[in-house]
Amino acid sequence: MLKKWGADFFNTLLEHADGTQARAGFRGYRVTVMLPPAPSASTEIGQPMRQRDTRQRRAIRNVFLSVERPLTPEQVLELGQTAVPSLGLATVYRNVKILCTEGWLSEVELPGAGMRYELAARPHHHHFVCRTCDQAYDIDDCPDTIEEMAPPGFRVDDHEVILYGRCPECV
Repeated sequence: MLKKWGADFFNTLLEHADGTQARAGFRGYRVTVMLPPAPSASTEIGQPMRQRDTRQRRAIRNVFLSVERPLTPEQVLELGQTAVPSLGLATVYRNVKILCTEGWLSEVELPGAGMRYELAARPHHHHFVCRTCDQAYDIDDCPDTIEEMAPPGFRVDDHEVILYGRCPECV
């Protein structure tokens, strides 16, 4: 709520801290202008606001659905521009962040590489990284004896296996 009064108050534009605006046009009167509350990030407590389904977001989703491996934002941009040539890197970063927040994508952190992203619905799996082209690939197999590798008395809670080498295109 903003308040201003006096003779100099004719046709004044009031701006609330959240960027909403109201115009008042009274002279010599005390005026109280009520601005609407800032839109919140949720429609109900704990419920995220549904994002618009744009051409760019659909293209980004289709990239992840068609390529079953972790991708960098730059790779998403390159593949997404085939469907939406005007797609930009900032749009990819913004949408990937939103899709991660919504639980549709998950982050894949590989040592010595930038953040990659993949579909969150994937079951437990590991990764292969090509040292020549820097592409990451999913490995569906998981060693059954991984817990036995821990020292005696240790309990394994989780694990990640990353294999390094060269992919078929780089061999």
